Amino acid sequence: MGNCPSCRKCTSSRKSAIPRAYHFCSIQASHPINEGSLWACDNCGYAFRFPCYTQDELNDLYSKQPSNLWTSGGAAIKSDRIDFHEILQLVNSKHNTKTDTGKCRILDIGCYTGDLLKLLKEEGACRQIECYGLEPSSDAAEVAKAMGISIIGSEVECLKSISMEFEIIILNDVYEHLANPVDFLEILSSKLCPGGWLVIVTGAYDSYLFKVTQGHYYYSAMPEHVGFMSVKHSEWLADRLDLNVLYCKRIKHFSKRRISMMLKQLIKSLLYMLFFMKRSPDVINREKISARMPLLHSKGVPNLTNVADHLLLVFGKNDI
Repeated sequence: MGNCPSCRKCTSSRKSAIPRAYHFCSIQASHPINEGSLWACDNCGYAFRFPCYTQDELNDLYSKQPSNLWTSGGAAIKSDRIDFHEILQLVNSKHNTKTDTGKCRILDIGCYTGDLLKLLKEEGACRQIECYGLEPSSDAAEVAKAMGISIIGSEVECLKSISMEFEIIILNDVYEHLANPVDFLEILSSKLCPGGWLVIVTGAYDSYLFKVTQGHYYYSAMPEHVGFMSVKHSEWLADRLDLNVLYCKRIKHFSKRRISMMLKQLIKSLLYMLFFMKRSPDVINREKISARMPLLHSKGVPNLTNVADHLLLVFGKNDI
């Protein structure tokens, strides 16, 4: 293992193996994706997968994703996505002191089909929100355009060629997909207007279950997830980017699900930890165990979607 992808220092230690995966972005892979290891940096608090895809490889894979992979749908946005409503409350708090004639440019990185921007525009306190997006999937970008969202481009480098600045830039479920996070955020911070906000929602490496299970946590086991935030890392980023951490909150990603679904996820996770965490990733043995236990019929690490394992962060740029 070389230097940390974030601070570039050789201060990282291996925490655990990451089991092989069978899906990439919820799509069945043509063959099992090889295991890696989870590492954590003592200097900057960043945790990461190694080896992993390069950013160019990730961008190429995301560009081919369909437009119905992560879409929430109108009814689901209203009730299911806690992260969407937390961001909405923050945006409204920023603009409560402004008049209705005040304008607000919001850029959503990885906006997908534009569900979050649509919610902010429809229910935001500021009545003149200008919505912009960056989206690698061409299919999803077309859907966002049809909703009136201005798509700037497919990659962050597109921002270098524009002079526009933004009051708010959002990375919701994006930070964990960045192979070179600091380079990425440096570009974004340069596009914040004075007093602007950089809002990040991502999985928290320092959440309890993540720390206990390490590379066997569902979030780190996804091969498209290559880097992980912590409170320590957020403070290091603020210092590195000359920003201020204005807000930090641990949140659930989704609202409360049915009790039966929550119990099923919990039981599957406990069984997984019991049978697989301390064993070598032997596909044959795993299939035998899964065949005897219908709850473990699906390959891969079970999801846990009703725990507060995400961080909602707001970084602020100083006024001039």
